[in-house]
Amino acid sequence: MTKNKTDSESLLVAGAGGNLGMDATLFFAQAGKRVVATCMNEAERTRLVDSAQKAGLTERVQPVIADLADEAAVRRLVEQAGPVDAAFNAAGGFRWALTTEMDARDFDFLVAANFKSSWLLAKHLVPGMRERGFGRLVFVSARASLGLGEAGMGVYTATKAALNALVLGLAAELRGTGVNINAVLPTVIDSPANRAAMPQANPADWVSRESLIRLVAELLGPVGEPLNGALLPVAGRL
Repeated sequence: MTKNKTDSESLLVAGAGGNLGMDATLFFAQAGKRVVATCMNEAERTRLVDSAQKAGLTERVQPVIADLADEAAVRRLVEQAGPVDAAFNAAGGFRWALTTEMDARDFDFLVAANFKSSWLLAKHLVPGMRERGFGRLVFVSARASLGLGEAGMGVYTATKAALNALVLGLAAELRGTGVNINAVLPTVIDSPANRAAMPQANPADWVSRESLIRLVAELLGPVGEPLNGALLPVAGRL
């Protein structure tokens, strides 16, 4: 039976150990949601727990250590999380290298972080959502995946383009089920790592984490009800 609802009550935030994922976890918890938040290791989990405690949100945040590129780990994660109405995959990674010079380990990292994690999350979350007749999934791609090629970005943008194709394919498969899947495609997200890597750039031109999270929240809420298979560029001032 289809659930008549347009707002999620419980969420899974994948990649909560990163800046975007942690900010999203605290944002949704502050909004009154139950948030299952994944971390890669104990250090990330400790950092998330400390942040939730400082914000007075400990009871609403459930941290789980999980390797999102490992299917057995994702299966356990979904079982442990219980029914969730929505998921935001904030996990991902970046490596700059000329295509012919990229190390195989960096290639595997990009595939796992940007594509495989999203596929596994969808594979194990969607069946339960479809059975309950409601679900919202949002993934983070990159606007560069829609544009002309750029030196050193080939493999990175290829993994994001693969994610785009996954979103479009899943959206077609889920049409009429009450489960919607969409992606946001930012340019450069304002983060400590990006500021350190590009000290001459103006972060005011980038996409703030807060604005991106608010857009994701809209997609996971009533605004996202008619959207399925949307690839939404988020440019900032770039």
